[in-house]
Amino acid sequence: MARSEFVKAGAVWIGETKKGGDMLSIAVRVDDQEYSFVAFTNDFKKEKKHPDFIVYANKDQEPKPVQTQEKKYDSAAPQRSSGGSRFKKRSAF
Repeated sequence: MARSEFVKAGAVWIGETKKGGDMLSIAVRVDDQEYSFVAFTNDFKKEKKHPDFIVYANKDQEPKPVQTQEKKYDSAAPQRSSGGSRFKKRSAF
């Protein structure tokens, strides 16, 4: 299997809503602009094929310019933070 490389495109922070649910704060870089999103647990999920989270963007959001600092990540050696995740591990497919 060929090794592929990834370029850092953003970051995700795990948080908790006021009601105790899971939420994600997402920052994505596209063409030297940074966009922010939030994602909340899909409370209407009834089937496995339904999404676990729904992502929302502020429709009035102005992108923030960012300085590009490309850092490549090798898929064979995933980058992980030292902290553990509160989410259950599950297969990608």
